[in-house]
Amino acid sequence: MKFFYILIALTHLFIIQSNAQFFSISGSVIDSVSGKPIEGAVVFIHQTTRFVYTDSTGNFKFDSLPGASVNVVCYKKAFQLYEYAISKLAANTIVKFSITKNKQEDIATLPDSTLAKQKKQWQDIFLKQFLGSSDNAYACEVANTGAIVYDYSAKENKITVRAYEPILIFNESTGYLINCFLNDFTIDFKNNSTHWSGHLFFKPLTTKSTVTEEEWKYNRESTFQGSFMHFIRSAINDKLKQEGFEVSVYDRLYEYDANYKQMLVNAENKGTGFIKNENGDIVKVNYIDVPFIIKTPKDLIIQKDSAAGYKLLLQQNRMVRVVYKRKLAPTANYTNASPGFVNLIRSDYTVSLLIKSSEKDIIIEKNGNCYPENSLLFLGYWHWLGLADMLPLNYMYRQ
Repeated sequence: MKFFYILIALTHLFIIQSNAQFFSISGSVIDSVSGKPIEGAVVFIHQTTRFVYTDSTGNFKFDSLPGASVNVVCYKKAFQLYEYAISKLAANTIVKFSITKNKQEDIATLPDSTLAKQKKQWQDIFLKQFLGSSDNAYACEVANTGAIVYDYSAKENKITVRAYEPILIFNESTGYLINCFLNDFTIDFKNNSTHWSGHLFFKPLTTKSTVTEEEWKYNRESTFQGSFMHFIRSAINDKLKQEGFEVSVYDRLYEYDANYKQMLVNAENKGTGFIKNENGDIVKVNYIDVPFIIKTPKDLIIQKDSAAGYKLLLQQNRMVRVVYKRKLAPTANYTNASPGFVNLIRSDYTVSLLIKSSEKDIIIEKNGNCYPENSLLFLGYWHWLGLADMLPLNYMYRQ
């Protein structure tokens, strides 16, 4: 599961003007203590290629921004990172970025609790989980690995990763320099899970070679095909079948469910897993996965929401199985990262499972963005992918 989440307490300055489906954002960045403007702060739209630097007066401006909502992030070295989420456009909204310097202990090199000889081992594990295992991942180079520190807990069998400056990732496959502001990253070996949060923006690389430029375009298109972004955009446009997607839905029933025995004959997947009971104890239980009959995949998955785009229609813990029939499964063992779901994922083609892990409504926009992002769990192909396979939200697929 991959998502981004940062708690903030701040004041900001933005002027937002609606113009059809596009809008502009203007603002300024000042020091919260002195009140002086800050020059050279980077202000970016999260997970896009849109970024600017403040001028000598601390001002910045974005023009022609599409979409119903954006997360605007401000960062200056030695200062705390701040984010402002704009979920509903309003003309002449004024907010000021008033940023605060880090405490000295916060910007010092963070201690590494592991032995020096183990650091390479933790780094290899982290980069594989962070970037993924695709061809894109192998084409990536992290320019500042020295800024990354690792803390391993033998008791919890868990690695916590932090960075005291933005992680710079050169993706030579898709042609982007990814600036990733890592908030936290945890690899939990005991529960076979990875969690991370942060902010990022993409800077397109430049080249004089037309061959390299075409390779980047081709690799971006290949990365987009079969991705979650591709799936959501296809669903919104009612083109799932035309775009090569095959969708089915499953309910997971546990042995204590009333209709468990009755539905055994219809089960397509059986197994034993561990869940938390009402007392908070982890217990071992049998389960089955039963197909849920649907007539129109699009109507089951999304619904137009006039206030904020589209709403994902999915009951909590109900699974959507997505097969992309225009791309073969990447490796024979990529399903190993999703134990308990292997039979549902195993196929000649890429298969992903989408599970709503929260009772909160999930809002989806036309570009493929969804929020709150920590309410979705990916398994299978989408889980196997990493940061190296991520595209900007403002990426436009060339068809």
